[in-house]
Amino acid sequence: MKRIVVLLCFVLLLLFSGCGGAPSSSESSPAGGEASAPYALKYTPEDRNPGEFRTYGFAETQEGCYYGFNMLLYFCPRGENKSFPLCGKPNCRHEDNTCNAWYGGGDFIFFNGSIYMSDRLDVIKMNPDGSDHQIVAHVDLSAVSYSGYSTFFHHGRFFVITLHDESLPSELQTEHIYALSLSDNTQTELAVDYFQNVRFASYAPICCKNKLYFEVYAKEESISDEADAALIELDIETGAIRTLYTDCCCNGFNVTDSACFAYTNPGFWTQYGIETSHKGFWEYDLNSGEFREYDSPVGELQYVRYDGDFVYGESVDGKTLYFLSTEYQTLDQLELPDGLVLAAAAGDRLYFSAGIDIMRSPFTYYLDKAGIGSHNLKLKQLD
Repeated sequence: MKRIVVLLCFVLLLLFSGCGGAPSSSESSPAGGEASAPYALKYTPEDRNPGEFRTYGFAETQEGCYYGFNMLLYFCPRGENKSFPLCGKPNCRHEDNTCNAWYGGGDFIFFNGSIYMSDRLDVIKMNPDGSDHQIVAHVDLSAVSYSGYSTFFHHGRFFVITLHDESLPSELQTEHIYALSLSDNTQTELAVDYFQNVRFASYAPICCKNKLYFEVYAKEESISDEADAALIELDIETGAIRTLYTDCCCNGFNVTDSACFAYTNPGFWTQYGIETSHKGFWEYDLNSGEFREYDSPVGELQYVRYDGDFVYGESVDGKTLYFLSTEYQTLDQLELPDGLVLAAAAGDRLYFSAGIDIMRSPFTYYLDKAGIGSHNLKLKQLD
């Protein structure tokens, strides 16, 4: 009889186990109540995380971090050596939209204890464990004519940027930015008058707290007229526009390129220049309006990122990752195995993926940031 009970318990365990380890829908979160772990997040989950380097969406909570790969959401529990699809369904193969982890490859954010993701112009809400997908909002573009649009989440909002309709007369071709609040589903158009007279050089801005940074050019000019490009700052709370500079310091180098990043503290916009006479760092003081130049201490780089702690630069041949201080001094370096790239930064870890284009695999390795400066950095494998 005892053997029968043990066998029955084992069968029940198999039936009710899925991928395991995903945070339950009842767990608390830093955005929705008391924290479930004593970890101080550097950035709030409702903001776009600067640690998103080479992922299809990324969010960090006190329980761990979420990232997108191959149309699925993955989860890395904090303090554990795991990375797995965000699905607890028994026997799920994680291959289509019947899987809880399926999200279609759009953007997503963690807000008020839930995950919000986009499906075209729809906003879908689900629990932290991937369960209970519901369409909760929709951005209405019926009043405008456009040729396409881009979407992203930031600061508790879902943004839609429309591309002007070139079939219309030039005077009627207009860019639009809409912000939908995830708190109450109200939809607002930002800086209406300003965007009637400019074109976006890119439709994916740099996001920093309550500001968006775009490079724009005059409506009547061509995008190739690099000297006319301007970097602007858009306050998403008030809709106010501030032009930071009009003669693009990086020769028209696009601000959303992989070699650009922004500081929110101590108040600098920082850009790494490649196609310029100065192949180093450019710093623009957001308060004084002054430019500063800094040489790269490790030579030319092909990829630069910043996560609030360190500046990370990848060598042109992709074989070495350099770690720099925020004063652009060399702290350490790591020789990368063939095909491995820095994918994301979350808390005290860096995550790596076998990458081409953005990602070719889920996270496979991680590095403890505490070791930076030891000159003895070791990659550790994820399960």
